[in-house]
Amino acid sequence: MYKNLERYFKENSPYNKIKIKTIILYVVVTFLLLVCNYYENIAFMIIILILLFYKYKGICEKTLETKLYFKYDKRAKSGLSLDEIISNKEKNIIIKYLKENNLYNKDSINCILNHYRCNKSVEIIGGNFLGILTLIISVALAFVTKDGFAFKNFVSSVPYFIALLVLVWVFYFAFNKAVGLRKILKGEEDIFERLEVIFSELYVEYKQESIFDRIKLKIFEIIKDCN
Repeated sequence: MYKNLERYFKENSPYNKIKIKTIILYVVVTFLLLVCNYYENIAFMIIILILLFYKYKGICEKTLETKLYFKYDKRAKSGLSLDEIISNKEKNIIIKYLKENNLYNKDSINCILNHYRCNKSVEIIGGNFLGILTLIISVALAFVTKDGFAFKNFVSSVPYFIALLVLVWVFYFAFNKAVGLRKILKGEEDIFERLEVIFSELYVEYKQESIFDRIKLKIFEIIKDCN
C-alpha cells in the first residue's frame, strides 16, 4: 500500500515536477552564462538572468495551473505563497488517491501517518564532528613511539594530512550532491517528511469534519424531535 502511495505521489507531485524542470533550466542557463562569460558579454548575461526568473515563474504557473503574482506590499493579507500553493495541491492529490482507494477514513489516515512518522529520516547531530575528531586522533596516535610523541615527524606530515582531508572532503561533497540530485530526479527528496506533514494535516482536518458532522446530525435530530 505504501509503495503504491509513494509512487503515485512522486509521479503527480507538483513539487517534484517543478524541481526537475528547474534543474534542467539551471543547466541550460549555466551553459549560456559560461558562453557569455567567455565572450565577456555582460549585457546578455543580465538578459539571461532576467529570462531565467520569468521562465521559472512560467514553469510554476503551468505546473500548478495557477496564475502567480508579484507581491510588493508586505502588508497585503490576500494571496498564498508559492510553497502554500504547492502544499495545497499535494494535499489534494493525496485526498484524491485516498478516496479512489477507499482509504479516506480516520483509521487509515492515522495508520499511514504513524508509518511515515516512524520512517522519516533522522538527522544525527554532531556525527560529522565526531568522525573528523576520530580521524585526527587516529592519525596523531600513529606518531606516538616508545620514546614519546614524534613531534617533528608529525609537523612535516601536516601538509600531506591537510591535503588528504581536503581531497576526502571534495569527494564526500561531490558524492553527497550526486545522491541529493538523484533523489530530486526520482522525486524522493524529503518524501517521508512531506507525507508526514500532509497526513498530519489530513488527520486533524478529518477529525474536525467528523465533529462538525456529528454536531449537524445532533441538531437535525433535535429539530426532528421538536417537529
